[in-house]
Amino acid sequence: MPEESRLYPGALSRQQSQPFLFYRDASIYHQVKGSTVVYSVWASRLADTAGFFGDLLALPQAVETTVDNDVSTPRSGNGATEATPLEIQAGLEQFEVFLECVFGSSTKSHPASFWLMALEMADFFNAASITHTAQRMLGVSKDLNPVTCLNLAMHYRLTDWLEPSITAMGFSAYIILAEAATKILEHRAVLAANRPAPIHHSSCEKPAACHTAWSHAWWGEAAKETRSRNRVDSFKSNSGEQHSPCNREHAC
Repeated sequence: MPEESRLYPGALSRQQSQPFLFYRDASIYHQVKGSTVVYSVWASRLADTAGFFGDLLALPQAVETTVDNDVSTPRSGNGATEATPLEIQAGLEQFEVFLECVFGSSTKSHPASFWLMALEMADFFNAASITHTAQRMLGVSKDLNPVTCLNLAMHYRLTDWLEPSITAMGFSAYIILAEAATKILEHRAVLAANRPAPIHHSSCEKPAACHTAWSHAWWGEAAKETRSRNRVDSFKSNSGEQHSPCNREHAC
């Protein structure tokens, strides 16, 4: 078996077809969770391309030592050796697409499905250059309709795709979106104007004070956040902890 294609058993055919994913002089080893394929690539290029790996590789490397501290070996899963590959929480095909974007040929032609995966992995690993490349390649693709482009723009924050996508969808689609946005704001206003009744804990000894505290919390903060498009999610995530009246020390 060629050194360029050294693998764990069962993955020879995949690695032989993409030898650029295993370099003999590489400095970090990866393995997708649940797979037997080991990738050997250059850590420096990964760190330069993706913020995720830049932050990860900047951390101190953990080692294991024997009882008498005479021998130090890399800790399992730190990516320092082929026997201790760094486990990646991603799909096998998606991760290979990401590696091909980093280490493969920049002139190779790929279908839109490839660049959609690349866009997903670039967002996951914080790789701005791959995001820009995928956006550019998808921008000239004829396989994506305006609705898909708008969805991608919203999901991956591709702001320069928003206006062209809506324009391509036509004025009727713009009216539908505008009406939907207005109805959402109106619904939030209705929710904010109707304070829900407090739910008292079984150990609550001051229901009247609890009710008053909940009213102050609702009208002073929660109602405003419910009406706000940008703050409603933060209220939802904190509502159980911050706005449960029976958790307020001064109330119960």
